[in-house]
Amino acid sequence: MNTRLPPPIILLFAAGAIWGIDWLVPAARVKHRG
Repeated sequence: MNTRLPPPIILLFAAGAIWGIDWLVPAARVKHRG
């Protein structure tokens, strides 16, 4: 991992990953259910 990345970018990446998972999991459940 590049430790030269500023913390805000790391936080933004983490927030994006959490948001992506939060959106993908319900979508996958709906697809699986249907």
